[in-house]
Amino acid sequence: MGKRKRMIGSALVLFVVALLYWSLTEKPPHIPFYGVWRSSDPPYGDCYMEITPEEIVFGKADNTIDRYRITKIEEQPANGKQYYTVHYADQDGDMKISFDYQSQNHGEIRIKNQEHILWTPSEPLETE
Repeated sequence: MGKRKRMIGSALVLFVVALLYWSLTEKPPHIPFYGVWRSSDPPYGDCYMEITPEEIVFGKADNTIDRYRITKIEEQPANGKQYYTVHYADQDGDMKISFDYQSQNHGEIRIKNQEHILWTPSEPLETE
């Protein structure tokens, strides 16, 4: 009976450790902006941005596509808005893009330092 109590005790300790680890580790933020985004602003009219759990893609109608692996997404409220910073990497190192996401009108993104440009949900550009 002593061996059985030790096994149950060990299992209980492992369960508690796993529970503590799960509750103390950083949980990813709720990501409402996965999908494809386009802007009608003239410099970006033929561009799109796609954000998935794994990567961020910047594309153009001429089939120019830049794909980057997402390394981290941070969420931070500021000035009454909800800002997100998407950290991504390529062979040249780490990069990031920060933007304000608003849920109205099916979603709106305004990139930090380019707040005058509105990005809205869309489908990828048709390319030939």
